[in-house]
Amino acid sequence: MQIISAENIDFAYNGEKALDDINFKINESDFLTILGPNGSGKSTLLKILARINELQSGSLIVNGHYIENYESSQYAKFFSYVPCDIYTPYDFSVLEIVIMGRAPYLKWWEDYAKTDKAWACEILENMRISHLAERNINSLSSGEKQLVFIAQALVQNPRILVLDEPTSHLDIKYKMEIFGLLDEMR
Repeated sequence: MQIISAENIDFAYNGEKALDDINFKINESDFLTILGPNGSGKSTLLKILARINELQSGSLIVNGHYIENYESSQYAKFFSYVPCDIYTPYDFSVLEIVIMGRAPYLKWWEDYAKTDKAWACEILENMRISHLAERNINSLSSGEKQLVFIAQALVQNPRILVLDEPTSHLDIKYKMEIFGLLDEMR
C-alpha cells in the first residue's frame, strides 16, 4: 500500500532552490535511505514531510490525504520525525523526554497512563539505554541524546518514522543496533 506520494515538489530558501521537481512514491513497510551531497536538500525534504517547512509547490499525499489537510494532532499520531541536531533547552529526565512521544494520544487535560510509562521503559530497554532513564537530558553526550530522541519517536508508535542522519553521533556498535532494531520493528 502506498503511504507517501510526492509530485513536482519545489522548495526555495530566499529565492534559492533547495528542491527542484522532486517526485517519489513510498510504500508501507519500505525502509529507505536518501543519499546526496551536503546541501542537496535531503533535510529540507524531510522537514517538508514533518511539516516543519511548508510545502511551497507540488503535491504531497501522506496516508491518502494531502499533507496540508491534516490537523497537527492527527498527523502526529502516525508520523514521527527525529532531526539530526536536537537542541534541548530544558531539564527533563530521559524517561520524561521519551514518554512525551505519547502526547499525541492524550487530551490536553490528561496525564500519561501507566501503560505509556511501561511502553517508554520497554523501548528504553530494547534500545539498551534504560540505565539513562533518570539522567537529565542535558547531561548526555550527543550520541546518547540521539538515542533518546529515537526512543521518543518509537514510543509515539508511528506508521511513518523519518530519521535525519540518525546515526551521525553514534559509535559503530550503536549504529548497527539501531538499524537492527528498526529493521525488526518494520
